[in-house]
Amino acid sequence: MIIRSRRFFIATLAASAAAVATAFILASCSSQPPRSLVTPLPPAVKQTALPKTHEPVRGVWLTTVSRLDWPPVGSIIASSPESRISQQKVALIAKLDNLQRLGINTVFFQVKPDGTALWSSKILPWSDMLTGAIGEDPGYDPLQFMLDEAHKRGMRVHAWFNPLPRVGEHPPENRRRAQPHAGRKARPASLSCTATGSVPPATALFSTRVFQRLATG
Repeated sequence: MIIRSRRFFIATLAASAAAVATAFILASCSSQPPRSLVTPLPPAVKQTALPKTHEPVRGVWLTTVSRLDWPPVGSIIASSPESRISQQKVALIAKLDNLQRLGINTVFFQVKPDGTALWSSKILPWSDMLTGAIGEDPGYDPLQFMLDEAHKRGMRVHAWFNPLPRVGEHPPENRRRAQPHAGRKARPASLSCTATGSVPPATALFSTRVFQRLATG
């Protein structure tokens, strides 16, 4: 009797264990896997290839205000407009040739030394740095000439603006006698900043228009 009881107990235990195992397997198949308490690391981001660096800038500033670097002071008193133009072009070519020999690849050309322009602008008058008189047509476009000659030598040109020249209470006499110009009516009363650097909004807006017109042609 005892032996039968043991066999029955063992058989019952085995059946129970099998039932539990089957239930566990079924539960494992039907339920979601347990969540990990460890926060997974974000997936590695593939680094994009950096663009190839361009040639480093080796530049110079070519100043035209007060004719510091160009045009030649003597060209203003040339015997004729043709002679003046020739002197200015020859001087600029000589400078570019010298800069090329030195390995310069970029020229920051001052095209707006004050409230005047060294290109054919519909807003600003021609610069007196070219002819000695504000608004007088120099007979050629210095900026275009600079672009053509610089590009022949593989050099880049950046237009350098002096947007807000600071002046004293009384501007130079030749500024007060500036010749009439088509865009003069659109100018604000003052195109200069004060010693503290304050700029009237109308002046800032006007200067922005000048920059945009040159950039967009």
